[in-house]
Amino acid sequence: MNALERLGRAREALGSGRFNLALKALGPPLPRTLGTERRRLRGEALRGLGLIGPASRELLASLRGGPSGDPAGWCEAALSAAGCLRSLGRVREAGTLLGRARAVLARGGLSYLNGDLALEEAMLLRARGDWGPAVRALLGLRRASGRAPRLLAYLDWALGGASRFQGNLRESVRRFESSRREALRAGDRLGAGYAELGLGGTARVQGRLADSVRHYAAALAYFRRTEDLFGLAYARCGLANGLRQSGRWAEAERLYIEAGKLYRRLEDPADLGYVEWGLAQVLARTGRPERARRLIQAALRRFTGAGEVRGVVLSLLSLSALDHARGRTRAAEDLHRRALSLARAARIHTHLEIYT
Repeated sequence: MNALERLGRAREALGSGRFNLALKALGPPLPRTLGTERRRLRGEALRGLGLIGPASRELLASLRGGPSGDPAGWCEAALSAAGCLRSLGRVREAGTLLGRARAVLARGGLSYLNGDLALEEAMLLRARGDWGPAVRALLGLRRASGRAPRLLAYLDWALGGASRFQGNLRESVRRFESSRREALRAGDRLGAGYAELGLGGTARVQGRLADSVRHYAAALAYFRRTEDLFGLAYARCGLANGLRQSGRWAEAERLYIEAGKLYRRLEDPADLGYVEWGLAQVLARTGRPERARRLIQAALRRFTGAGEVRGVVLSLLSLSALDHARGRTRAAEDLHRRALSLARAARIHTHLEIYT
């Protein structure tokens, strides 16, 4: 199979969601003239597998030559790279890249990408915690969606998450249920899995722990039939959260350890921080407070580096509780005040979630 045939095989595999097959076709080096395209396709395949860190490196490397030779391919790769950066918490870099893509699109001839750009800009607002503008942008995209079920599933999933962090839990459930319904209508297992993750998270915050465990288990079943390693890691961590809140410590600990291995492979520091934080809660509840403290401190460093305010708030609250248990009440009060201040500034309600 020659180089062009290998690229064609990879594109075909990507189009059908067979990401490992795409990587296999792209495996051996290609001629220098096809190197940029190989990087783009590898980046998309890695992203499809949930390997966001490696995907971001491939996609960013493919952008180095600039858009002059292939502005359409460059813009598509830039939007994908921005999505990876956003998922990794690198929102400032993602915003800069979207600004460059917007400038290229403004030169004309690529209007078919305007919708993709608008969606990624809305998701960036959501990642920044600009809930009002994000929701307005997502609702505008929903009205313009043409009732395409796969797109509706994604938009309602995004709206469900925004509603949860705004504290509008009833609306969050409604959106996630709509997302699941549209995903199933489209035959989209991934979309259905992510909707179940959203439902599991909102149910847990509401204290409906049996429902939470059921939703996370359903998500895990969906992802086991896909190639999405990120979804598998997320479902394991979410299920561990539900089991932990139900007092099923040993099962939760095992799942946190499995999720942590996957997140390290994905090079996803913020989500690895949530695994460490969750595992620390198990350790603290089962008589291992010093190990719990070390894990929370590690998670706090990850959250701070990734700009993950919710994680920082959770970590400070947990350290505050551990300090209070040791009799260090003044230090505990200082940490608690810092956590509340950060949560209020970010307009989130993490400090009120006793079932997190």
